[in-house]
Amino acid sequence: YGEAASPSYINAGNFGIGTTSPDLKFDVESADTSVFSGTGYRTALFQSTSAVNADKPGITLGYDTTGGGIIAPATQSGTTNFLGFWTYNSGWGERLRIAKDGNVGIGTTSIEATNDGRLKISAPSGNSGKGGISLYGNNSNTFGGSNVVRSKIESYTDGTAFGANMIFSTNDTSNVYQERMRIDSDGDVTIGLPGGTHHNYGGRSLAIGGSRATLSLVSTGTLTTIALSANADTSKDIHLNHNGTDGSLTFYQYSNGGASMVLDGSGKLGIGVTSVSTGVKLEVNGKIASEGLRLKDSSATQYLNIGPYASQAYFYGYQSGNTIHFGQPATFVQN
Repeated sequence: YGEAASPSYINAGNFGIGTTSPDLKFDVESADTSVFSGTGYRTALFQSTSAVNADKPGITLGYDTTGGGIIAPATQSGTTNFLGFWTYNSGWGERLRIAKDGNVGIGTTSIEATNDGRLKISAPSGNSGKGGISLYGNNSNTFGGSNVVRSKIESYTDGTAFGANMIFSTNDTSNVYQERMRIDSDGDVTIGLPGGTHHNYGGRSLAIGGSRATLSLVSTGTLTTIALSANADTSKDIHLNHNGTDGSLTFYQYSNGGASMVLDGSGKLGIGVTSVSTGVKLEVNGKIASEGLRLKDSSATQYLNIGPYASQAYFYGYQSGNTIHFGQPATFVQN
């Protein structure tokens, strides 16, 4: 049954408004005559006759002339201008809300624009509830092309009223979530230490675990630097610089105005110098204090020891089974 001159039309069980040939059981169509906002137009309006504010609460359905669809609250003023999505789980409840300022809440109807950012995900009620987000990637066609490549970020209580721990997890090759990194409520960071167990020496810390725990710094420039600073005084900073051009490692002290120690790319060590002279393995610009010293050749068959003997200084050398003592008592011993 249908009547072309009527604003509504029934055809083969389909009911149309604004169309003589409805495509679905309920089909509402409209020309660009009912402006919603900008390039948006209203097609249908569902609203209550009981006003909460100046407007009647409900839903507006429409379209954007640039090619999109529109679902919007019917209200325009007050706190009621939000869009809520409900599901049934032993009872009806709002599961997702888009606030009037565009902020989104999942599992919560309270979205604080200042503190919560644009998206807030709330844990279900309960002592062990965790608020989190899971990300699923595709394992490519080689393994079936399924979206099972999982990672997740979770926030949960540290046992206090407000403290929160954040956990980052990824799937292992057996399809089991494994904790990879944790930031606790004190700001300590652990990597590769499930449960966050680590030593804390009074300040914020970074702990890395594993059978061969590694901290890798990769620079796109010439230098890679570990900078140490304290008391908000940069004039006392210490930098450990790795030079990717010559392979050297430099210990730079700002309080000293320059490099205080350098290990060059060939393994030579210099203290108090910026470069090590040719032909030596250790160069020191300054005095050396030591309880003992051994100088030897590359074969270790010839050497000279310098150190204490019977509370007195002594020197002795060794060569091919011969031992010579210098100092007190002055003796000569040949083996």
